[in-house]
Amino acid sequence: MPENGASQTGTSQDSSNSTTNQNPSDSSAANGVSSSSEQDVWSVVQERALVQALKTFPKETNQRWERVATAVPGKTVNQCKKKFALMKESFRSKKNAV
Repeated sequence: MPENGASQTGTSQDSSNSTTNQNPSDSSAANGVSSSSEQDVWSVVQERALVQALKTFPKETNQRWERVATAVPGKTVNQCKKKFALMKESFRSKKNAV
């Protein structure tokens, strides 16, 4: 029985360590110190939500980016705009390479 308790404690510590590791990157992002790589991490779900929101809210839509950001979990207007620009650039690069 003590072994089970020890392994559960180890799991809890691993979870708290990963959370702790994320906090310094958040603060460095706020300070603007080499935060671009941490801030640019997007999950597949977030990318799909962004693409779907861009289709749902065309360019003519009032407050388009605010609506897009609302549809993308955990991302701001500026993060969505930046990701869109990167996706567009990547798409164009691939298109020109073919």
